[in-house]
Amino acid sequence: MTVKTETNFYKNFKKCLENGSDKYIVTRIESYVTPGFPDCLIYHNDVGFFTVELKVIKGNKIKFSPHQIAFHKTHPKNTFILVRTRDQRSMKLVPGSVALGAWNFKSGYFIADSWIGVQDSFDNIF
Repeated sequence: MTVKTETNFYKNFKKCLENGSDKYIVTRIESYVTPGFPDCLIYHNDVGFFTVELKVIKGNKIKFSPHQIAFHKTHPKNTFILVRTRDQRSMKLVPGSVALGAWNFKSGYFIADSWIGVQDSFDNIF
């Protein structure tokens, strides 16, 4: 059985945050009831909840559904998007606000670009 690319991405993300740390609880959300809701709901012991949308891209742009754009527009704080290239060579953590406009993987603003950077960012961002 082949595991979906995004499933592996989620497993790596969960491992990144939860291994060796009791600060995070990562829950994957598979919501058909609420379209556009991000893929991960994360609980942090100090700051509470935040969300992360996981995106695996082919080129340099992220594709969002209208529901995902609406979610990020109505929830402007504590939302993030973790983007990874299909070849798994690069990834970037960006604020959820990139869903509201054009963003380019090669030249766009990002918060972190490694697993260690992601964990450090969430430890220090709030």
